[in-house]
Amino acid sequence: MINVNGNLYTNIDSKNINDFSFIINNFNFSEEIHFENGLLFFWEDHFFRIMASLRRLRFTIPLSLNKDFLKNELIKTLKANKFENKSGNIKFYFYSKPINNKIDYLINLDLSNPYNKIDSKYLNSCDIYNEELIKSGLLSNLSVANKTIRRIANIYSIDNGFDSCIILNDKKNIVESTIGNIYLIKEDKILTPNLYSGCQNTA
Repeated sequence: MINVNGNLYTNIDSKNINDFSFIINNFNFSEEIHFENGLLFFWEDHFFRIMASLRRLRFTIPLSLNKDFLKNELIKTLKANKFENKSGNIKFYFYSKPINNKIDYLINLDLSNPYNKIDSKYLNSCDIYNEELIKSGLLSNLSVANKTIRRIANIYSIDNGFDSCIILNDKKNIVESTIGNIYLIKEDKILTPNLYSGCQNTA
C-alpha cells in the first residue's frame, strides 16, 4: 500500500498510472528511512535533511509540513501495511508538477532485515567505475543530482560480476559506492568522504 499526498492506495492501478509514473521518473529528491518495530531510525536527522533539500530546490514549504505531520504520515503508512512489528525501509519521494512549485509526496515501503541481523562478515566484491565522474560540491548531495551516473555504475558492476562499484568525483577522489556510503574504521576512528566530495547525504 502506498501513500500519495496523505491518500492511501492498495496498488498502483488504483492510482492514476500516469501520475504514478510521473512521480517515480520526475521526483526532485527522495529520502530513505529505516524502520524497525514501528520506530523510525534517526527521524530527526532525516527531517532536517528533508527541509534543507526542499529549500535548496526552491520549494514553497507550507507551515503544515512540519516534523510531526510527516512522521504521522509515515506511521500511518506503516500501520496501513501492517508493518508495525516488522523491519524495512521507507522510500519518501518529493516532487512537484511543472506548472507550480507545490510540494507533493509519495511514501512506499519495502521489508528488509533488522540491523542486528546484517552479516558484518559478508565480503563484497567491487571495482572502481571511472567512465563518468560525479561533480564535487554540495549540490551532488541530493539523491537526484547524479541519478544517471549512479545507475550506469550499478549496471557496470552487474555486467562485470561485481557486487558494487566505487564512484569517483571530478577530482578523482572516492565518493561512495553504488550500494551506499563508504566508511573506513581505523583504530578508534571512523573515516568517510565529506559532503563536499559529492557523496549523498544519508543517515
